[in-house]
Amino acid sequence: MEDNNRELPSDENLPEAETGAESVEPVPDDTPPPINAAPDYKQIAQRTAAEFDNYRKRIMKERQEWQKDVLARFLKDFFPAFDDLDRVIAEGEKAPTPQLEGIKLARANLWKTLETAGVKEIHAKNKRFDPRYHEAVAMVPVPDVPVGNVADILQAGYLLNDAVLRPARVVVAAEPVAPAAGE
Repeated sequence: MEDNNRELPSDENLPEAETGAESVEPVPDDTPPPINAAPDYKQIAQRTAAEFDNYRKRIMKERQEWQKDVLARFLKDFFPAFDDLDRVIAEGEKAPTPQLEGIKLARANLWKTLETAGVKEIHAKNKRFDPRYHEAVAMVPVPDVPVGNVADILQAGYLLNDAVLRPARVVVAAEPVAPAAGE
């Protein structure tokens, strides 16, 4: 019984060959997985279909945004030519010619095409100045127009589906200037 108090050697003190660390191989588990542990293929398919649907919707939305951006850039480049047509028509009204009617017709056809694309003109004349739709170029006292309203339009402004493509450049009515004391 005296040997019971004797200290046993620990694994740390044993040489490597005696620990058996190198020779241990995992035992293959040949037992089949339980039936309720099988993947839920229906749920995986539904999740995959939902992810694909979300992807398709996102791509369609991005494509629509891209198309709007391309159209907006084109229209911004197109408006100066449209302004030129308006100036030609305004000058032609002073001395009408047969060509003027052709220019008016061409402008009307172009405008119908723009309207079909969702373009609207910003109607500003005699309306309250709104910095979201108007760009004030000058303030001039105008007797017939209330202060703060648009007195004149220098350059037409346009909307595309209610988003401002180009603000209308306008002259805003100001307070009349009082005459100087010595006049």
